[in-house]
Amino acid sequence: MPIRNKKVDRKGLAFVIVLAFILILVIAATTFIALSGTEIRMTRRQHDSSTAFYIAEGGFERARYDLQEDDDWIDGDINGVNIPIGGDIANFYLLDYDQIDPAIRTLLGGEFTVWLKNVTGEDDEIWVKSQGVYNDSIRTVRAKVKSSRRFASPSGVTSAIESEGEVEVKGSAEVNGNIEEWADLSFEDVFGVDKAEMEQIAQTYYPDTYYTTPFNNDSAQGVTWIKPNATDPQITLDGWNGIGILIVEDDLKITGGTFYGVIWVIGSLRIDGNPVINGGIFVESGATIATGVIGNPTVNFDSEAVEDAFYRLTSLPSMIESWQEVD
Repeated sequence: MPIRNKKVDRKGLAFVIVLAFILILVIAATTFIALSGTEIRMTRRQHDSSTAFYIAEGGFERARYDLQEDDDWIDGDINGVNIPIGGDIANFYLLDYDQIDPAIRTLLGGEFTVWLKNVTGEDDEIWVKSQGVYNDSIRTVRAKVKSSRRFASPSGVTSAIESEGEVEVKGSAEVNGNIEEWADLSFEDVFGVDKAEMEQIAQTYYPDTYYTTPFNNDSAQGVTWIKPNATDPQITLDGWNGIGILIVEDDLKITGGTFYGVIWVIGSLRIDGNPVINGGIFVESGATIATGVIGNPTVNFDSEAVEDAFYRLTSLPSMIESWQEVD
């Protein structure tokens, strides 16, 4: 009977164990490399996709700028850039930046392409589609854009005060300009947009002067919107200054300060003390005496102050009505 060499057996077993361990390491390393490669590819694809999206947004913002600078959206030319018929993609037409400088379309190492489509029956609205390409990634965004031309002309404001009720002027109060009592006021006719859209403009572009809390000698700049509150809004400080468009969804009391622009009150208005108001005032109230101008105030119809107030609207960028990413 042969005698086993236990030392040799132990060596053989150790060799098998080492081989098995090496095999496990090789498998683990191979798996790690494969997973790392997959993760790197996924990260790269995500990066490329995100970059393509940013490029698409960049193309959209470039088109939005050109639309803002253009006076007519339906003449086949946007700020000097032609929209050639024949580049139709589902009724979208190419905004041909290559005719000016192909480099305009290059952004972040990729390129964008922009198409436009008129909104049926609307001269001041347009669809914008922008596609960004980076390496093999393509992202596309589409939005409906409104022109600031849709706002009404400031020439429609012609009186110092227009009121749906009586205007009572007493004491040494001075009103320079027309006073129109029992007027049939239309917010949309005056501004070119309805109250809901104007409030959205105030919230979006002038958030610092959109008030849902009590207004008491606070700032009024640009488009100021004051929501109803338990405390009626009031302007009482002699050193107070406001400018632009002031819209108050409540009764308003003014006893001091200076304002340049257009005031629209959805409630009654009392002007007392010695404030100075240059521009135009509208009072939308069912009260018999909707507007009281008492004491020593001065109200001047001022066409330049009105024009400046409307400029706060017409200088806004082309506004996005809807936005989405599309295939």
